Amino acid sequence: MEFRETDTLHFFSYETKISMDLLAGWQEESQSKDTAVYYVDVSEVPAGVDAPSSNPRILVKAIAVGNSTADNHIKLADAILNDSLANVTVIEREEGTLDSQPAVFDLFTFDMDGTRTTQYMAHAQISDVVFSIVCTVEEAYAEVLLPSMQLGVASARFILIAGGGVQS
Repeated sequence: MEFRETDTLHFFSYETKISMDLLAGWQEESQSKDTAVYYVDVSEVPAGVDAPSSNPRILVKAIAVGNSTADNHIKLADAILNDSLANVTVIEREEGTLDSQPAVFDLFTFDMDGTRTTQYMAHAQISDVVFSIVCTVEEAYAEVLLPSMQLGVASARFILIAGGGVQS
């Protein structure tokens, strides 16, 4: 089947309870108890086109935090920015909503395995579950790939299925 660059594919993860639309070319890599990973395969780019050394990825996670304190999603985003990454440069932080839920959005760069990397993160919270969407791409390719990642994040919907809650 042939896809146009503007065609979208719908993805849903029963494990994370998140539904999102991604541009054609994105594929599901894996799913586990509370995580889904999507990627773009850059190994088959046309001859003469420079490709990233690693596949751009979107990691989607549902995290049961055990309490419904209103700012758990912000605490998680802060912890990622402050504790686990090397040489972080924050480009933008914005508070807003994702699927009508309070959310925080972070755009930043950092060093990963000797390569400058761009990440766009969205964290939202419903009750005692924090939903995390982390988009990762090499900085040199962010201008091309980041807009499609941000569109995917903006399309995210939380599908809370009765009896199918996230377990801690």
